[in-house]
Amino acid sequence: PDGLVIKAGFVMDLMETRLRGLGADWPLVNIVNVYTAHSLTPLLPKIVLGRIGPASIHGTTWHFKNGSNCSYQEYIAAVGSD
Repeated sequence: PDGLVIKAGFVMDLMETRLRGLGADWPLVNIVNVYTAHSLTPLLPKIVLGRIGPASIHGTTWHFKNGSNCSYQEYIAAVGSD
């Protein structure tokens, strides 16, 4: 579990960096998908929902993904309206 916490933190940092590179931040995100074969229960409060702040109102979708190269992956999307 400690390794998964470290990996999830790394992925969250990476997603935040990518968001900033697009001139965006978590409040603009309305889709958070997590791909892992591991339980999200220990990660959700602090690592995922706690970091995405207002975007947590949309929740997080867990996609069970079993495979040797997929310990934890994340996909985020923001749909804007002009």
